[in-house]
Amino acid sequence: MDEEEVARLLLDLRSASQAQEESGETGICYDDSHILEGDDILSIANAIDQEESEDLIVAQEVEVQEVIEINVHTEEQEPQPLSLLSGIEDTAAVQERQDEIKTKKKQSKFRFINCKLRLNGQSYCGTEKVGIIGEQTIVQKTGRKMLPPPCEHHNLQEPEETEKALKCGKLTEEARNSAFTTFWNLSSWEAKKIMVKSFVEKAPTMRKVPNSNRSRENTIRYFLPDIDGLKVRVCQSMFAATFGLHPGTLYQWLVDRKRVREKDDTKEVIDGQLSGSGVNSHKIQKTPGPKKRKRSDNGDARKTQLKELLEKLPKIPSHYCRQQDKRVYVERNWTSLRGMHKWYQSQVDSPLSWPIFLEVLQEMSIGLHQWHKDLCDLCSEVRLLKSRKPEELSEQDHDKLETAEQHFAETLEAKKEKDEIKHKAKEDQEGKTLVFCFDVQQALPVPKLRNDASFFRLKMLLHNVTMFDMCTRHVDCYLFSEIDSSGKADTYISCLIDYIEKKLKESPQITKIHMFSDNCASQNKNSKLSNALLHFSMKHNVLIDHHYLVRGHTHLEVDSFHAAFERKTSKEEAHTIEDYEEFFKSSLNDGDKVHIHRLTFDFFSSIPQSFVKSIKPSSGSGGTKVCEVRAFRYEPSGSLLFKLHVKEDFKPIPAKININSNFELTPLNKEPVRLSAEKLKHMTEFLPYIPLQKQTSFKKYLEQ
Repeated sequence: MDEEEVARLLLDLRSASQAQEESGETGICYDDSHILEGDDILSIANAIDQEESEDLIVAQEVEVQEVIEINVHTEEQEPQPLSLLSGIEDTAAVQERQDEIKTKKKQSKFRFINCKLRLNGQSYCGTEKVGIIGEQTIVQKTGRKMLPPPCEHHNLQEPEETEKALKCGKLTEEARNSAFTTFWNLSSWEAKKIMVKSFVEKAPTMRKVPNSNRSRENTIRYFLPDIDGLKVRVCQSMFAATFGLHPGTLYQWLVDRKRVREKDDTKEVIDGQLSGSGVNSHKIQKTPGPKKRKRSDNGDARKTQLKELLEKLPKIPSHYCRQQDKRVYVERNWTSLRGMHKWYQSQVDSPLSWPIFLEVLQEMSIGLHQWHKDLCDLCSEVRLLKSRKPEELSEQDHDKLETAEQHFAETLEAKKEKDEIKHKAKEDQEGKTLVFCFDVQQALPVPKLRNDASFFRLKMLLHNVTMFDMCTRHVDCYLFSEIDSSGKADTYISCLIDYIEKKLKESPQITKIHMFSDNCASQNKNSKLSNALLHFSMKHNVLIDHHYLVRGHTHLEVDSFHAAFERKTSKEEAHTIEDYEEFFKSSLNDGDKVHIHRLTFDFFSSIPQSFVKSIKPSSGSGGTKVCEVRAFRYEPSGSLLFKLHVKEDFKPIPAKININSNFELTPLNKEPVRLSAEKLKHMTEFLPYIPLQKQTSFKKYLEQ
């Protein structure tokens, strides 16, 4: 085509577009007799590109001329300085203006380059809204590419030869690549739109739904050129995938959307004109609607009200991640933060919105406590009760809710008492008080393997009794296997007595000991332990207080060490006990604070019940149970006291104490405990999976 024909066709296209605007139709319709070839479309598009490039050059020249005029105007209008200070201020103002112009030029150049890359279908830097506030952030956008055939019509190698049949199967990959390359080589969006419209036909719908405003007025038919330049009808999915366009973008380019929406006697008319006037042709005309509610001026007062409400809620620190997580957690039975926000809305007259509510929680470092372990029976039962409606609750249910409130208050009081004791011990310059907590870790398998062979075989168990000094944060691990001793109370008591004896040797000035533990009866709350501690108190003239946190809420500092160990060994294998010792030492950043005590069968002693037979806080059947005791006190005079609540005073137990009886320790085990025949067989089958340098140590377990 020569230049005259291109100009004539371009004039016809624009005349047709103007006529369609006046008639309310869109799209460029061609019959089968007149077909634009790819070269014709490219000639028209290049002509449009040349016109738009000339307009762009003129616009850039005008912008540069405006910048020059601003600089000249600034220099001409610059007043003479009246003093040295005013001259400096004027010079700074001019420099600031020049820097601002340079910044705008850089931003304009950056935007121009990325717009050009986006126009060519290449990877570019764009903006994207991030977060609740919707801040604009620069992100890397991927380039355009031709998608594979998304429809099933391409599998039809011999489609029906009818006017309505879709012939996606006749379109070759070579023809699709040619159309894709031609489309994205066009250097303006207007040229791209004209090329897309040239392959689209619009016809009135054959069937209409009577008395319906949502009925389509027209049907759009899509065509793509084959190798010979002839039109082949395809589906919308194939058409959009060939050009690498989103179907929504294609719909906006081709269809006028006239939508009338009535709301509060107002109308919003969206009139999209796709007649060749560019991207800015999409205009939105709005009639005045209802006034928006003004933002309340008392936002700060409502934030203060929310903070005061959150301060009243009982909170606890993280159980297993105190060192990494500094947040406090609301210990309530909400299942989500949304539920917590609904509760807040019911407590105040004018609540804050959801985003501001989250901002306040983040500012105060408050999270919603999710129960993972140590959930007591009462808390789990109350959680179900609170999920019911108030009218569904009985009198007994209301009594349980009241009991739960007292239970929760006791939990906070016990934690507060622990913090106060620890704080006072840290401030004691003379070091007369020892404060520590202890717990028995979950049994560890030896060996610990990650292959299928370990899933169905029995393993030897390794036990760890951990002592945690709450002032120095030193950790003592007492390790023993099931070959060395069983899980009797005497085993754990022997570890505890050995620990406090070593502490007294290191610090002879200690006169008072505070111990914290959970409520496990077989380990921490039994008559054998009371006899051992009472004997130790009288022997060394030391006052001992053994505190028990509320059941289900035993959040001790030793748990953080166990959590660090679990993270360290979650993906590691342990073939011998020595491997576990290395893991324990590396669980803390300062490995010197971890002391490992490897125990054998002859370490443990049998604890006699010489002084007291029962530590029950009430006499006779019934009455108060041992599990309800909050603390025991062992005095050097031989008195054994207890208290049921944190704030009450100690009182003596009703049982008779015979302090004159003989207290003699005897060995608990005369020889190592033998493994069962089945476990010994399975342990032998693990030998092929143990490294050669560790098999010598592993075979010792089998020999014992």
